[in-house]
Amino acid sequence: MVEYFDQNRWRPILYRAAISEMWVPYGDSSRGHSYKNAYDVGEAGMGLLTNSLVLGCDCLGEIRYLDAVINNNQGQAILLKNAVCIHEEDIGILWKHTEFVTQRSHCRRLRRLVVSSIITVGNYEYGLFWYFLQDGAIHFEAKLTGIIAPGAIESGQTPVSGGLVAEGLYGPHHQHFFNMRIDWMLDGINNSLVEINCEPLPRGPDNPEGNAWIAKERVLETVGEARRQHDATKGRFWKIINPKVKNHVNQPVGYKLVPSGPACYPLCDLDSTQGGRSALARYHLWGTRYHPEEFFAGGQFPNQSKGDDGVAVYSEKHKDESLVECDLVTCLAASMFERNGADNINLSEMHTELYILGVKYKTPNDSYAITDDIISRFWFTYRSGFAPIGGPSGPTKDAGWGCMMRCGQMMLAEAYLRFFLPAGRYFRWRPNITDPMYWEILNMFIDKRHSSYSIHQIVQMGNSEGKTIGQWFGPNTIAQVLRRIASNEFDKQVHVHVAMDNTLVLNEIR
Repeated sequence: MVEYFDQNRWRPILYRAAISEMWVPYGDSSRGHSYKNAYDVGEAGMGLLTNSLVLGCDCLGEIRYLDAVINNNQGQAILLKNAVCIHEEDIGILWKHTEFVTQRSHCRRLRRLVVSSIITVGNYEYGLFWYFLQDGAIHFEAKLTGIIAPGAIESGQTPVSGGLVAEGLYGPHHQHFFNMRIDWMLDGINNSLVEINCEPLPRGPDNPEGNAWIAKERVLETVGEARRQHDATKGRFWKIINPKVKNHVNQPVGYKLVPSGPACYPLCDLDSTQGGRSALARYHLWGTRYHPEEFFAGGQFPNQSKGDDGVAVYSEKHKDESLVECDLVTCLAASMFERNGADNINLSEMHTELYILGVKYKTPNDSYAITDDIISRFWFTYRSGFAPIGGPSGPTKDAGWGCMMRCGQMMLAEAYLRFFLPAGRYFRWRPNITDPMYWEILNMFIDKRHSSYSIHQIVQMGNSEGKTIGQWFGPNTIAQVLRRIASNEFDKQVHVHVAMDNTLVLNEIR
């Protein structure tokens, strides 16, 4: 149950909310992909596929983890460590106003409680994020990432229902449909479902300028009426109300249900094998009364089902039941197209802002630019097979101890790139690059004894900081080592300054 503390009392909002089903129909007619028609909750078992989360990447900040206990296919209990992450984050302004006359400004920051988990289903990762805000709002976000499941294609051919991602490989188009089931309890169980549409008023005596419009409300009184489509042209949303509880203007209390993202429909033939399982996605909103056996939008037994059970069947079965002042359940369908191609091969479909070294991108619209930026940076990581460091018996690989050295190399290489290449931060790598300065910078970091910033030079200089060969460097150590090495390069044009206690002395930089 989710409750909100409002004016010294706890007010229930909903009793249960969960992803009831997720349907992923593939839109490629090839034999290798046309059969893909998965219910990822009911068939794959998203609970069993939940990741154990780790600090630093999956979750960041002041964190509390929750373990989960689920059953496997043999009915045995399995403990999933760190299955759920709970933390807070600041996301900007909650409210602000500047009084025009006095110029006094009032502002409140907005913090939200984040409850998240990550599920891996085959090639996909699904990040499921619940956001609980200070104003009582509840948001849900599904972040899709992972890798694509490519198909093979003959050289020179163009896929019909997919996009080329590499020579001989294409990514098949497909769709994702999330069905969110919410069992409402807004100030009790006497809830009703209302639809709101914004409509213009006809021009006339009461609207002489023709500018007036209304937010028209309609109570969806039966289950049959509560099969609705999203309509952004009318600003359509839905509201759950409790007629028995009034607000401060003597109207029924309400809670808005607002869909976000694209309102997609299944693109398969409704008489096809896929079409038989598409019923849960044919409407964007389903409203029903609570029935204890009707939990799953894809049906109680979804494995290889043909669509003969689920929310569409429940809706038809109870179509004449009243939805007025009842134990209300809604199923909201969220969806997206996955049009694969070389510009979104890595599937960073998170629809948010992304910063790469100070440059802001929007995902997924900037997916090609993001990839282009990433591959244009210098990347150094663990290596093996280089010449021994410090003598014939010295290490020939840096796995396990060279990570901070590689980070230092990347930071310094980026500085050289910005300073010595004409495009600076906006340099973009191409396979036929001929700029001699680019190659000169790259050669400075090759793992050879005489390269200026090779791991050999870094390790040898580390002796002056009290480090032995093969010993891990901390951030300050690698900074000091690079400062010493840089003092001998490029005719003193480059200097490395090390911040002490997060402070840089400007006079030293000048």
